[in-house]
Amino acid sequence: SLYSTCEYCQTVLMRQNMNVLNIGKASCVQADSSPLKIGTTGTYKGMSFEILGRTQAVQSDGYWNEWFVAFSDGHTGWLSESIGEYCLTVEDTIEEYPDFNSADIGSIFNYKGTRYMIANKGRAQVTAFEGELNFDPQGSYDLYYIDLRSFSGKAGTIDYSDFASGKGNPEIFIGEYLDFKDFNFQNLRDEEEMVRRRAETARTFKCPSCGASHELKSGKIARSYVCEYCGSCSDLSNDSVKLLFTYETNMAKNAMRIPLGTEAVFEGITWTVIGAQKKYSKDDGVKEYWEEYLLYNDLQGYRYLEYNDGSWSLNYIIHNVPYIRSGAQRCFVSPANKGGSICYENVTYKHYASYVGHVETVIGEFPYLVVRNETSHMTDYIAPPYGLCSELNSEGIFWSKSVYVSPEQMAQAFNDPSYNRASRKIGMLEPSRVQGKLCNSLIHFVAVSALMLVFVLLALCRSSEIASFETKVYTNQDSSFVSEEFEVPGSFGNLSLTYKFYCQPPAWIEYNTTLVNVKTNEARSFEAVGDYWKEGGEQGGKNPVSIFIPSVPGGQYRLRITPRIGLGNDEMGQIVTKDTPLSTYRNYGAGTVFLSYNVTVNRNVPFWTFWLILELLLAIVPAWYGIRYFSENTERWSNSDHCGDDDD
Repeated sequence: SLYSTCEYCQTVLMRQNMNVLNIGKASCVQADSSPLKIGTTGTYKGMSFEILGRTQAVQSDGYWNEWFVAFSDGHTGWLSESIGEYCLTVEDTIEEYPDFNSADIGSIFNYKGTRYMIANKGRAQVTAFEGELNFDPQGSYDLYYIDLRSFSGKAGTIDYSDFASGKGNPEIFIGEYLDFKDFNFQNLRDEEEMVRRRAETARTFKCPSCGASHELKSGKIARSYVCEYCGSCSDLSNDSVKLLFTYETNMAKNAMRIPLGTEAVFEGITWTVIGAQKKYSKDDGVKEYWEEYLLYNDLQGYRYLEYNDGSWSLNYIIHNVPYIRSGAQRCFVSPANKGGSICYENVTYKHYASYVGHVETVIGEFPYLVVRNETSHMTDYIAPPYGLCSELNSEGIFWSKSVYVSPEQMAQAFNDPSYNRASRKIGMLEPSRVQGKLCNSLIHFVAVSALMLVFVLLALCRSSEIASFETKVYTNQDSSFVSEEFEVPGSFGNLSLTYKFYCQPPAWIEYNTTLVNVKTNEARSFEAVGDYWKEGGEQGGKNPVSIFIPSVPGGQYRLRITPRIGLGNDEMGQIVTKDTPLSTYRNYGAGTVFLSYNVTVNRNVPFWTFWLILELLLAIVPAWYGIRYFSENTERWSNSDHCGDDDD
């Protein structure tokens, strides 16, 4: 049999075989601005379906529609619509199920090979019915449910209504959340009908405390309103408005950054600011504040625009649960997790902070009953420009994703240039302001360094030894040395002279050298100093030693070297001649060799010092951006639970 409710008189009809029976009356559904209606069609996993009827359920955080759908292959399902969120499920079989009363939020439930987390549980009341349904819709009934989430994309609900009333066992419905556009809906309410529905669902009321008149942007979806004039919170669950409490601090009188009713466009969708909250957490007794602005759109539901320490982010609820990688396994994130990294949509998020969030004051309308002094256990994870937040409260555990909104995007969204003011401090989700420049400078550094290396390698290939000389220094003989002629090839290039001496340590030698062009007699003079010492088991010194001579034209050359030599502790040294006293040479006799050295001449030698200087100059820019990037990262994590950690 199939039940149907007349849309005009709410008579409940039951189809039995070829007969239609009148079995009573059903409650009328509450008018809303949903774009869906009976007769709307869509597709899910390649199969078409049609909406046949619906129920409406109400609880403290608002009401939602459950649309009864029939698929083209004959089986049925339910499309849940709640403040812009859509989940399609079909009934499955269940034998083992968690106990409703003892089930803990965050605990794990295994069902047919999929691990689910119990995200929330609650009690609602199904109050109204419309169209064709697969059960008798007479009278309202209590709905006890547990909502399930997974990181595989699946979601589910366990319905304990029949079990609680003693009429049967719990029922399980498995499916997934999808965006509105993913269902490819057809035959929706047209624009004219939507305008009419908005007019039908529009609602105004007067504040029971100060008498101020308020128009509700979300119509009958709104469940509470906090007056911006007096701070009084009103319960809008029924036609009769009831005063709940009054906030001592009025947010409107404390420089609210975005006025109620302001419109903004994000990703082509127009949103209206309908509410705002000022929240805080405590760190060593000091309150750290942030603000959340509630945005509303008829089709998309709700988003939160958050202002925190000078930066903005756009937040929305997610239904797939993030996970922790453990080898090849995926594990659910515990609500008590206060460290490590988690994954969501193949992005790794680092734990940022765990804290208790307090609501200090509220203004505007909300789709749930505002609770005075509400607190939630919150955990933030970041992967700029994205963030994840888990919020655990008495209703359950909820995950949201945040996206950083730049000052330029804010100015464009609100069509107000005053929002285009960058904070001096880097925001928690703000992408690095210098990372792009750092990457570009590193690319340029590597490219130019590689090009310079190519030139160095080419120079090494051209480098060659063109002459080598060895000479000995005798006691009581002139130590000056004039080399044989040698050819310097090529038109222009550099020369490198490498000196190495051999002597009993300690000793030092100053090579006073003149390079003479045989043809032009042009001379260039220079000097180099080498030393050699030995003490105990250690030895050292600058031996050999090289000098670099740039821009030497090709031709025939000679070297003239007049060394100044110091032996032992002789700091002044001497130019050895035939008249040098024999005592100068320590234990060497007359006419004996007491020191020898050789000179090697190389052409077109790479100038490593010059190359190193260029490398250092090139490294200044990426080093500067690297320092700024490190400074940004340090500043970003300064308010986190990991301030000072080396890996941040």
